[in-house]
Amino acid sequence: GKKHRTRSAENVFKEIEYLYKTYNIQEFYIADDGFNLDIARAEKICDLIIESNIKIGILFPNGLRADRMEVSLLQKMKKAGVFYIGYSVETASKRLQKYIKKNNDLDKLLYIVEETAKLNIFTRGYFMLGFPTETISEIKETINFSLKAKFHATTFFIVTPNPGTELFDITKQKIPSHKKDIKSFHYHNALGYSISEVPDDKIQKLRQKAILLHMLNPTQLLRTLKVLFIICGFNIFPQIFRAFKINFTVFIHRYKENKCQK
Repeated sequence: GKKHRTRSAENVFKEIEYLYKTYNIQEFYIADDGFNLDIARAEKICDLIIESNIKIGILFPNGLRADRMEVSLLQKMKKAGVFYIGYSVETASKRLQKYIKKNNDLDKLLYIVEETAKLNIFTRGYFMLGFPTETISEIKETINFSLKAKFHATTFFIVTPNPGTELFDITKQKIPSHKKDIKSFHYHNALGYSISEVPDDKIQKLRQKAILLHMLNPTQLLRTLKVLFIICGFNIFPQIFRAFKINFTVFIHRYKENKCQK
């Protein structure tokens, strides 16, 4: 449903403390993308971690809402050990923000992303291409927005309809099930379908272009190297090499895969 249900801050902290003291767990992935909906509760969790003096690393890889973030919370998250935050943007089109019922405040989002980066927290942006009724100009608007924001890294997904969602019903109307198996949709590739106003091959080319623009952006590269060095020290260099090799290999593989599908 729509109701936001939470465990108490004390309950969450006790679990973290138990895992830390009993099993020496020192890095925590918090997959709750609604963590910062209740600012007071989120700050209380951070306060309890800070007061306990336990030294841990915390990541939020799923994508928080940047427009629901406050600088005061970010500062406490940093002190509590947070070194990675993903922010879900989806689209830079205000029309589509309303259409998908996300209603992100894009101006505040830009501000919060910059403030997060200033605290040397690795900041990743999540975007989606191929919404129903989306146009080429709106996709380009999203790509330009992603370059404007002070992210250290970005990920571009293809809009994928999941069963049980309104998007799934819209897709079935646009692409009858006897013509296309919706289960074959994949959030990295436009596999011969389009539920937007943009042909799937064009969406794929725009996605590849967006990835390359970020990979080859010298300003973003320097910003990313700086924060990674602050977080990891000299150990970061072999990690960067491995990450670049893996990302480049994956990019080439998907490019060839798309060529074969055509």
